[in-house]
Amino acid sequence: MNGLNSVKMMKSYLLKYTSFQYADSKEQADYTIFVYIQTKAMGTRKGRITIVDNKTEKNVWVSKLTKGYNTAFYGYSGSRAAIGKIIKDQLIKKFPEIRKR
Repeated sequence: MNGLNSVKMMKSYLLKYTSFQYADSKEQADYTIFVYIQTKAMGTRKGRITIVDNKTEKNVWVSKLTKGYNTAFYGYSGSRAAIGKIIKDQLIKKFPEIRKR
């Protein structure tokens, strides 16, 4: 999985479902978000997202390792499925105040 593709997928979900805004540089941002995607068998992927506070450099939140399957709903992308599940099922449930209204 190309790292840039994973970042683009994550960015599109964050902009669609949360009130997060992107900064042009790490120095301008309050948090840094890391996405980890691991390839499994037959298009299945496992993903994890970590949010780090840039001031303290400590993890604010780490998602559970989540499986994504290549289904039509997620455009036949296991990575997109894993990222979407993490953002919608874990991140927004943990921090409901970030849900886009």
